[in-house]
Amino acid sequence: MQIVNIETLAITTLAQLRKTTTANIPRTPTAAHLAKFNHAPLVHRDPPAGDKVTRLSVAEKVDGQYYPTFLAEAFTLDEKRALIPARRDLAIYAGITVNNLPIYTDEITQGRLAGAALQAVIDDTYTVRWKVSGQPVTLTAQEIIGVATAVRAHVQACFDREAELMLMEDPSNADIDTGWPA
Repeated sequence: MQIVNIETLAITTLAQLRKTTTANIPRTPTAAHLAKFNHAPLVHRDPPAGDKVTRLSVAEKVDGQYYPTFLAEAFTLDEKRALIPARRDLAIYAGITVNNLPIYTDEITQGRLAGAALQAVIDDTYTVRWKVSGQPVTLTAQEIIGVATAVRAHVQACFDREAELMLMEDPSNADIDTGWPA
């Protein structure tokens, strides 16, 4: 249980208060009981919107209730730019669906698909058993090339979206969670 020292407005816990006194404090004390120790319950409040939200260690008193305080800040331009490659990677790894088959798009799968596609180009009668949703599926040479091409297009579209965002003069107002290939 989080509580507030009503003199300093410092947020603490019931366990910490128990360490500072020899008095018996009930397991779930009432507000009146806490008041004997100059403390009050901390009332939950959702944090405000913001890129970086930090909960501070002091409370504020509003209409006799004590609430946590927050510091909400916007990302700096450099911080916003630093988020874009990570968001690109999320989009890349999201996977795609090709001919009703869910296909992973991580680097390992991309490498395996590239090797299978190369073999399919060398031998147009080549088939491969590919694992899709935990089940093996036989793909023909043309299907392998189609899947590999679709994965490559997906990955390239993710890099193109990243470039679009990075080339903005000020991406701080850009929504970096939209515009990615699905």
